Amino acid sequence: MSEVTKFYIKVFLIFGVVFALGTILVDFVLGDPINLYKSLFQVLFFGGFMTIVLVPGQINTLRKLGVTEFTPDTLSVTQKRIILSSLSQEELVDRIQQNSHLSKMKMRISNNEIHLISRFSWHLWGEIVKICIRTLEGGENEFDIVSRPRQRFNLLDGGQNYKHVTVLEEVIRSYSS
Repeated sequence: MSEVTKFYIKVFLIFGVVFALGTILVDFVLGDPINLYKSLFQVLFFGGFMTIVLVPGQINTLRKLGVTEFTPDTLSVTQKRIILSSLSQEELVDRIQQNSHLSKMKMRISNNEIHLISRFSWHLWGEIVKICIRTLEGGENEFDIVSRPRQRFNLLDGGQNYKHVTVLEEVIRSYSS
């Protein structure tokens, strides 16, 4: 079974089952009888509807960003990359501030970390990008990049975290000594 098919099934089951359990809880609190057929219909209908509406957009966005092979890592909303470069933390901060995509994010800088936080929008709840910088022997730096949604329960992010990590990778790799 392909990873995309597994992703469709995962989203279908999570959305459908959570919705059905919520309606069962409401029926229980209100004293209404719990109907198994109604709950099964809700799993199928709501899970199917949400999957058909949301997952193709996620897949298409990732394809537009250059993903050709879908793996659990590329489909995940938490994206991670490790990049080696001779770029310093200060130079990276300057490059982030000059980048049209990354400069819109709120930046927090500490000793060996940079945090980028995107804003809430109608489409997304915001993302947090954490860049840990470790100096290696030979003057190179290791940039450990993790981009994830602000809310840990998100299943879909519209490819935003993949885009953040890819843009940061381009910014770091475009540096020439």
